[in-house]
Amino acid sequence: RLHYIFRKLVSALSSPERPLLIFLDDLQWADNSCLDLISSLLMDFNHINQFGLADDTPQCFLVMGSYRDNEVDSTHRLSSYLETFERSNTLQVTNIQLDGIAKSDANLMLSEMLGLPLRLTKSLTDAVQARTVGNPLYIHAFMQS
Repeated sequence: RLHYIFRKLVSALSSPERPLLIFLDDLQWADNSCLDLISSLLMDFNHINQFGLADDTPQCFLVMGSYRDNEVDSTHRLSSYLETFERSNTLQVTNIQLDGIAKSDANLMLSEMLGLPLRLTKSLTDAVQARTVGNPLYIHAFMQS
């Protein structure tokens, strides 16, 4: 019932003139109920006719999800959902892996954070880069501590 209501809400909020973007962060922490709801939205196409949409009418929403791949292995509950989405003939799945920023970019970030010239933050950048692997969030948190 909740799945039906959620699909109805997404359908009401989206249209070809106003497509809807749904961004879901930290999916590694989602429980099975949340993942089932997402799966229902993406995989249950029986709802299309309920909304009066023709079979050739594209869905007017995009779901973007992010998760920490270092916390999701093949036994994690999210993995089976991702595999199902990737095997689906009705979904287009694009995986983008974000790596840490380059050392020069980390140096620029530290230089701007500290209000110092780039040449003065190079040695600090080496230490910070080693501890944070270039993750901007970790760099920021490291500098705040």
